[in-house]
Amino acid sequence: MGSIMKRHLVSTFITLTFAVVSLALAGERPPTWLQLAQRVPPVAVSAKPFEWRTLAPGFETGTLVSTAADVEVDRIVLVRVDPGQYRFQVHHSATGNKRLATWMTELNAVFVINGSYFNSDGTPSTPIIAGGVAKGPQNYDAKHGAFVASDDTANVLDLAGKDWHTEVNGQQHAMISFPLLIDPTGASRVTADPRKIANRSFVGKDAQGRIILGTTRNGFFGLANFAAFLQASPLGLSIALNLDGGPLACQGLALNGRSHQFCGTTEVVVIDGNPQVLRQDNGTQLTVLPIVLAVVPK
Repeated sequence: MGSIMKRHLVSTFITLTFAVVSLALAGERPPTWLQLAQRVPPVAVSAKPFEWRTLAPGFETGTLVSTAADVEVDRIVLVRVDPGQYRFQVHHSATGNKRLATWMTELNAVFVINGSYFNSDGTPSTPIIAGGVAKGPQNYDAKHGAFVASDDTANVLDLAGKDWHTEVNGQQHAMISFPLLIDPTGASRVTADPRKIANRSFVGKDAQGRIILGTTRNGFFGLANFAAFLQASPLGLSIALNLDGGPLACQGLALNGRSHQFCGTTEVVVIDGNPQVLRQDNGTQLTVLPIVLAVVPK
């Protein structure tokens, strides 16, 4: 069977326990999407027809279904938000004990998604600004991107060749992350091992300045094919930034009678050259989120 491991990003006070599962040894047949995700060369992925649904002025939702070999392999649960009608806020929990439901309630948020990366003690491993307070490393080499927001604006920035201090200075909320899935030229900056597949979350912007956020329900995508899928999708993204993934890829929605909360369930890592499946037993109940990006009414 497998052995029980703790993810390297979390400490004993941020408990996220996974089971390392060897499906072949366990005599189980992997789900079809996982079989397809592990094919070499990668299978071609396409999007099913897609439409946005308006929940409130300036706030839309949608689900972008991805297929490979005529089989649904994943779906990205999305929101598209007008920064002129909603505020975006980065939050960090110093105690490191808040789950998705807690964040939703405490912030009175209509939408919450997991944020960027953190250290074993729950502190940010990339620079963030939460409510005007800078946290995380101040000596940091940022080559990818940042999400920034103030009361009436929100943006996703390309930091390549720029001083990130200058770019985020004066912002009430900011979050540096990596990699850029779509840069302003339409290319990606992904260099990750394609065998590392996981649930994914991202934040992006379209040509109209609307902010698009999404989280996958399965762990089908490696970062390279996730970037390629978003580039070819009907979302019209002009830039897109990856957020933390795997079982930490979480989102919650509560607006005008529509609600959901979910977290990722799957991550494949490469240990001693061999891909192994990490699976969290009970998504939302076990996942602690030290850093989140929230959307709140004005």
